Amino acid sequence: MIRDDAMIVALLNEYNLMPKSRDQKLQTLSNNLTSQRYFSTQEAMRCI
Repeated sequence: MIRDDAMIVALLNEYNLMPKSRDQKLQTLSNNLTSQRYFSTQEAMRCI
């Protein structure tokens, strides 16, 4: 979920698409990142 949200936010930002949706996804991603202590290798690499 974190990996997918990070990729969605990155793509929406790169192509300047759906700014309102991007901001909501970014907030969700931020909340998930601060509440989770362990990240898989794939998640960690997508959030760099």
